[in-house]
Amino acid sequence: DRLFYQTTEDFKLTKTFFEYFKSNKGNIALLTGSPTNGKTTFALNLSQELSEKESFDTYYLEMSPDLPTKEIHHELSILNRFKTFVVLDDIHKNLPLATEIYSNSEEWENLSFLFLSRIISKEIQEDENGFNLYKVIRLKEQIRNQNITCKFQGIIDAFIQKYSITEAVGDLDTVVKNCNINLLKLHLILRLWQIEPNCSLADIDEREFNKRLFRHYLNDLSDNELEGLTEISSRHRVSYFIQ
Repeated sequence: DRLFYQTTEDFKLTKTFFEYFKSNKGNIALLTGSPTNGKTTFALNLSQELSEKESFDTYYLEMSPDLPTKEIHHELSILNRFKTFVVLDDIHKNLPLATEIYSNSEEWENLSFLFLSRIISKEIQEDENGFNLYKVIRLKEQIRNQNITCKFQGIIDAFIQKYSITEAVGDLDTVVKNCNINLLKLHLILRLWQIEPNCSLADIDEREFNKRLFRHYLNDLSDNELEGLTEISSRHRVSYFIQ
């Protein structure tokens, strides 16, 4: 569910990046933040604004260690035929490729890049030659989610309105606690609440979340599929209990 809710902080951040790419002050920017704190959602929202207001085409790529460099270069060369906003997500998973794209970015005069990354230590940021991609990018910002309760409230209100849910939310602080201050988990809990709106949102604690998750999504998965889900959930700090 692409339910966007922006705090005052988010609006300022969006405006900063929007004006940067609109004015052609540079074609690469960096956004960092903790896991599951809304970096990808922010980038998708920015992509939509640039598309609607500045006629950018948009392209999203999730980085991984096994991405074929040659094919990625070829794809970017094709995209360069048009004014395109390129989101490279999780660049910390393949810094050599991200660095190579940065180094060759002048070749792609019609492309604008937004790099997304978790916050990582300086030692990991630097390559074997001491080059630090995070340091050389001119525009770099961090999502801090200083008012996470406000963001949770906004997302929940938008969800309730979209799906006409009449059940009470309950105590918001309890909802935030049940989600471990995790926006990804909030969206999962909201989806499960929509399927079974028979209690308040605050009543879906860890035990209830696991029961619903298994009942609606995990019961028919094979052992291999469950293993894969376990790996993904551990990366994003979303736990579930296999009954």
